[in-house]
Amino acid sequence: MFAELLEEMQRTEARIMARFDKLETILADQGAKIEEILLAVTLPPAEKGTLRITFGSNTKEGDNLKMKVPMNSTGTGTVSYTKKNGGKGRTDGPPVWTADPPEFATLTPSSDGLTCSIVTAAVPEDTPVQSVIISVDADSDLGDGKKDIVLTGLLDVYDPDQGAVLGEISFSEFVPNPVV
Repeated sequence: MFAELLEEMQRTEARIMARFDKLETILADQGAKIEEILLAVTLPPAEKGTLRITFGSNTKEGDNLKMKVPMNSTGTGTVSYTKKNGGKGRTDGPPVWTADPPEFATLTPSSDGLTCSIVTAAVPEDTPVQSVIISVDADSDLGDGKKDIVLTGLLDVYDPDQGAVLGEISFSEFVPNPVV
């Protein structure tokens, strides 16, 4: 009788442990979703963003940036959003990545839109440099309205075999002309 009772207790314990294992599996699978929900209800709206683009060892960061990259290369764009006081902020849905002209850069954003693979195409044979504007647009209005945060990067895509030398042009700050 004691042996049968002990055996029944062991089977019950095994069933309980199996349920705990199943619960751990469910929590592990749903952990990312739970974290996303918690962030959605606790993070305030974003006020500004920062774009970072990396090709090889070359990295640029800012809200508007420019960099020179060789054709037929792959890089990564990353965006982050902050609230007014500098802490992490959120947007209403994932940001949207675009390239203009689109035929010179293929963009593959991640599911959350915070990173994006950027693959440059070949520049035309008679064109030593092709500029491509990468834009990232996010909505920081967490309600029915829309408040855009737009970040841009200008990629000067060049053919290293054409011998083009890329230089820099500097501009002074532009000031409004007086109204006459």
